[in-house]
Amino acid sequence: FRGPPAVKAGLEVNDVILEVNGEKITKTTSIDSVVASVIADAGKKGYFTMKVYHWEKQNNGSIKWEIRTLKIYPVER
Repeated sequence: FRGPPAVKAGLEVNDVILEVNGEKITKTTSIDSVVASVIADAGKKGYFTMKVYHWEKQNNGSIKWEIRTLKIYPVER
């Protein structure tokens, strides 16, 4: 999704989420387990981590790929 919360977290268009708190995300990953992990880590440490695969098109037409690790500090609404 686009918008301020995603941007503040460091997510960009074309990012693919690979891991949350070290747990690999697959087709069979339970969203409940991911949410529980995020809540637990955010409660203990004040943040959680997300590893994403990011790509962007360069001026010369080539594609630059990289894996980024984001540290996300959730806020209560």
